[in-house]
Amino acid sequence: MLIFWGVLAPRKLEIWCAEVCLERHKDTCQIRRNILWSEPVMTLDPPPPHQLHCHILYTSPLNL
Repeated sequence: MLIFWGVLAPRKLEIWCAEVCLERHKDTCQIRRNILWSEPVMTLDPPPPHQLHCHILYTSPLNL
């Protein structure tokens, strides 16, 4: 799955993305996560005005 989030720095807004793999352990049925990668995918410099900020949480399954 892909997870996106924003990080507001003093003079820029970075949009980050992480690819996370979830696996269920057969014996205990516990769900374990593995972060495959995480990095900024976009930078807005300067950031948009404060009133235009919005928070969107979106995940998408990824079959490669």
